[in-house]
Amino acid sequence: MSSSSFRLPQLDGGWYLTDGGIETVLIYQDGVDLPEFAAFVLMETTGGQDTLRRYYRRYLDIAAAASGAGFILESPTWRAGIDWGAKLGFDAEAMQRINAAAVVLMKDLRTEYASRIAGPIVISGCIGPRGDGYVAGAPMDPEDARRAHQPQADALAGAGVDQITAITMTSSAEAMGVARAAARAGRASAISFTVETDGTLPSGELLGAAIQAVDADAAASGHAAPAYYMINCAHPTHFEAAVSHAAPWRERIHGLRANASTLSHAELDAMTQLDSGNPQELADGYRRLRTPLPRLNVLGGCCGTDHRHVAAMCEAWLVAGSNSQPSPTKNRTTVERKSERELVVTRTIHAPPRIVFEAWTRAELFQRWWIPKSLGMTLLSCELDVRVGGGYRLVFPASPEPMAFHGRYLEVVVPSRLVWTNEEAGGNGQVTTVTFEESADKTLLVMHDLYPSKQALEEGAGGTDAIDETFNQLDELVASASLS
Repeated sequence: MSSSSFRLPQLDGGWYLTDGGIETVLIYQDGVDLPEFAAFVLMETTGGQDTLRRYYRRYLDIAAAASGAGFILESPTWRAGIDWGAKLGFDAEAMQRINAAAVVLMKDLRTEYASRIAGPIVISGCIGPRGDGYVAGAPMDPEDARRAHQPQADALAGAGVDQITAITMTSSAEAMGVARAAARAGRASAISFTVETDGTLPSGELLGAAIQAVDADAAASGHAAPAYYMINCAHPTHFEAAVSHAAPWRERIHGLRANASTLSHAELDAMTQLDSGNPQELADGYRRLRTPLPRLNVLGGCCGTDHRHVAAMCEAWLVAGSNSQPSPTKNRTTVERKSERELVVTRTIHAPPRIVFEAWTRAELFQRWWIPKSLGMTLLSCELDVRVGGGYRLVFPASPEPMAFHGRYLEVVVPSRLVWTNEEAGGNGQVTTVTFEESADKTLLVMHDLYPSKQALEEGAGGTDAIDETFNQLDELVASASLS
């Protein structure tokens, strides 16, 4: 449960609880001093670690009593980046140690509750913004953000987290940086944006535009796109309108960690007392969002929320029929890392090999299924010269310039085998072999990627998070429509 090829179970349906507003609970309810809102300082003492265990158990107990729920253990490391650590007097070595220790604490809790919680327990390494989570701050370059967050991402990945989650991102640029850092560390990422009362990010960006920008950056940079997105540190009334209009990017949102209060960031910043809002009203907001956010299945809280709010969310979700939405993926695609250099994807497609092969080799068909619709993008051009020695070129929209994936066909055996190179990464590109084997009028499709090195696989394999959606689209194309 801790490699780049591990598919996060929350992508395949089910529903998951997580915790509430850890910092506000510890400060205002438990009377704990957290300098700069930094819960990670509690990792430095046995008493502090015991406080954190008691905090998480409140939410784990709710999941243990809920039918079919899984749980996301979000590490207490939101402020545990290099920048904030230095501000609090911790050097880089100390921050690496603290991040790793926080993951060990999460693993201990997972072991404690593994037999009590029905669904999977996923360990997420939490990364927060470099600056204040309520304001965007100065414009940030994505690569500068990547370098700043890389030490924490590496520490969390090295300690064995299942995913890395960026919480309270105020701009797409910093989110791009965390996604790049997570991919380089060999972990899937989730990106959680915060929004103002009008549904826009503190940077002024529209929510949908920010999601699309991060996905486009992943495609342009050749690294893993985030596995999914979330919204946090805002009340549902702040973003209901923003997600009310149909758009493919809405299906990229799997999680909510809303504030208890309806107040703005500026108003909350000026308050000296905690606004806990109304747990039932907040839960009703989550229930309403099931319709515009069809993939929503990770539920927790942010500032002002505690175990009462999460318990109310849990009850509302169960009453609304959580077991039927989102449903598990049918005919699931399997992704397996065979060695340090090999990745194998297997899927049964509901059509004979000659038809499936045609969908891989005719440009007008290939471009109808190859890009996941949830990314909100289409190919600008698709050229396939399917013969030994022939080439292919797929051009994607990206910023500031379009990006092309290209290579050469090494083997073409109709309708059973294709082998091609992937040359956009230079010498680090993999060789892809796809075989089409007939089985009862269906096709057992096996896609084998052989990378030149372990590092190349770690950097290039993140796209497997979207391959199931891609193959679903292929299945729909060949099973339900004429290819002529």
